[in-house]
This record gives sequence, structure tokens and C-alpha cells, in this order.
Amino acid sequence: MIHEVMTREPHCCSPEDSLQRPAQLMWTRDVGALPVAERTIQTMKLECIWLRDWTSIHELQQALTTWQRIFNDVRPHQALAWATPSEVRTDKLGLQPAARQAA
Repeated sequence: MIHEVMTREPHCCSPEDSLQRPAQLMWTRDVGALPVAERTIQTMKLECIWLRDWTSIHELQQALTTWQRIFNDVRPHQALAWATPSEVRTDKLGLQPAARQAA
């Protein structure tokens, strides 16, 4: 039966929660993986790693560095109200946009 495999009393976290909340839920419920990190890794694989056969680890590292910069600094994310992760981080830390660019 479906009810036998469904999570009883599911919990969720919001973007406003600290990392402590999902970490505590994962620990007490023995989840074993952080869904946000898993989703980001999947996106990285689909959009960068699996697109071609890499000739060297150096070539792949360069591509991943470029992908990460675009993912964090250029590409808006729907889950972040169409802001970039860098913009959200800058806002939450109270930094000025110029300070973020220097970091």
C-alpha cells in the first residue's frame, strides 16, 4: 500500500529558515541527504558535466568554474524570486553590491 512508504508527518523548511532547521530535521529523521545540495549537483551534471566528453580534468574544472559563476552571479532563480544567489547573499549579509564583486 502507498501509505506504507509515505513519510508520516512530513516537515518542510522555507528559504527564511536557517541551515540549523533542515540539519536538525535530517538528523532526527535520519534522512541522509540535503535535497537542495542534491538538486544543485543534479543541475550541474545536466547543464555542464554530461554535455560532452572532457579531454582533461583541467578542462572540466575550468568549465565548472564558469558554470558556478553563471549559476551564482548571473542566472536568476525562480525559487529566489528571480534574484541570483549572490544577490540574496549580499542582501542577507547587508553588503553593498560593490563589496560582493570584490569578494
